[in-house]
Amino acid sequence: MRNFKRIKSALLSRKKSAYYGFWNLAISPFGRALCKFFKRPDGSLNITPIFILSLPRSGSTLVYQSLVSYIPSVYISNLHNTFPGTATRSLKKRSKLGNNLLKYRNYYGYAYGENGVNEGNHFLDKIFQIENEAERKEAFLSFLKNMDLGDHEVFIFKNIKHSQNLSSLKKWMPNLKVVYLERDNEMVAQSIFKAYLELGYFNPIPKELESIEFTEDPHRFTARQIKSLKKEIEAELLSFASNDIYKLKYEDFCKDPKQYCNEILQRFELDLTLRNIHINLSASQKITINQEDYKKLQSNLQTIE
Repeated sequence: MRNFKRIKSALLSRKKSAYYGFWNLAISPFGRALCKFFKRPDGSLNITPIFILSLPRSGSTLVYQSLVSYIPSVYISNLHNTFPGTATRSLKKRSKLGNNLLKYRNYYGYAYGENGVNEGNHFLDKIFQIENEAERKEAFLSFLKNMDLGDHEVFIFKNIKHSQNLSSLKKWMPNLKVVYLERDNEMVAQSIFKAYLELGYFNPIPKELESIEFTEDPHRFTARQIKSLKKEIEAELLSFASNDIYKLKYEDFCKDPKQYCNEILQRFELDLTLRNIHINLSASQKITINQEDYKKLQSNLQTIE
């Protein structure tokens, strides 16, 4: 039922990013199977990894697209999802890394085109399902080598689902940097609630809410999800030094994305030059659900600790 509702929503959206996302999901198992017949890359681990951290529905995919467009970097693309061992080399050779990524925006994290950003759920889900810590680390580092980065390159990635595993990523990549993206709580709440109405579920669900049936009071569950996930994020960030964290307001970023990309380079002491492009963004303040639902969300956000 859950998958049917998501597929139906994507088809009715008339968005190219939605169509491309599901097409990529369909063909990727065949591409990954084919890659097993080729020699795996042995990329460098001497890199600067940057993780985009945020609540769901906070504009993180749009910021992800913008960062890798401005900042010369490697990221998980749709092509990596299909041909993981050859994607970086192929996209670099054709100058497609970070090129023209915002043309079709995105649909619930799905982006358009072979060079469109991807959260890498297939890879990270498999890694974090491994019970043994040493084997889990080995699997992640193997995935990182397969990304085929060169020495000192920047690797930018984001995954809302695995934000709760940030401290593990920090152990495996001691120089990991974090861009912590925040958005107005009411805008986040209405977007999460709208996604629930369209898709039929909440994602991710905080650990302390896993046993709660969200359909009984989805307005309250939305507010609790936001508050609980924020607590989890703050706990994960305790393992980071302050100079390894850059806090960013979504509304501010949309006003001048290039300025904030420059500030990120400065904070993390990266000697890079931004690409000479212009990205025009706007942070919507539009209420996209009915007023009754919106008022219930407001009330729950105010009353839940």
